[in-house]
Amino acid sequence: MADCVVKQYCLTGEKRGECRKCKEYNKFERKKSKSRQATGRANKRKGKESEKKLLLHFQRQGLESRIIEGSGAYKKSKGEGFDSDLRVTILDKERKVENKKYASKASALHRIRRLIGETDILYITGFCYIMDENIFYDVVKNSENYSVGEAANIKAIHTAENTYKIREVSDRDFGWLHKFFEQDYADIVSLDESYRDFLFCLQTGFFKEII
Repeated sequence: MADCVVKQYCLTGEKRGECRKCKEYNKFERKKSKSRQATGRANKRKGKESEKKLLLHFQRQGLESRIIEGSGAYKKSKGEGFDSDLRVTILDKERKVENKKYASKASALHRIRRLIGETDILYITGFCYIMDENIFYDVVKNSENYSVGEAANIKAIHTAENTYKIREVSDRDFGWLHKFFEQDYADIVSLDESYRDFLFCLQTGFFKEII
């Protein structure tokens, strides 16, 4: 066993030499530290709790929605239907929602909230539109009431009771958000930050479909 390249991960250490290492690699396991295992379990639990929280948000707003159970485990093997974290029906069509809860992105989320302010929508040039949950629900539920200024270059949208200005910024330092969209080709990326409202990011094509 002197030349065994995986002996340090062997699960049958008392029988080394009988493991048929070249044929059955399932007898080896790269062991994670207990702290990393605990962190992984905690992050997974927080992610599931955030998905349930978002599901309740959608349902309270009268939006038909569902969690894609096992999306992370099955999406590669089962493909379409198991990608994305949730699905929500908007304009009679199910939309893919990728939900993210990342404490590590607190500074990035703070920057986005500062850019959009309390009443505006942020447009990242050629990429997506971002708004808080209150604006999102108003936009989605009152789309038939829109009037749009400067159709070729949208500056504001008007619902039945509100007007929302659109602030445009260049697509710089948003690579992390691109990855969230690309993960499952989502229509919507929801960003969950503790003790704050959700932020909803909408693909440009989906946003223009709504309005």
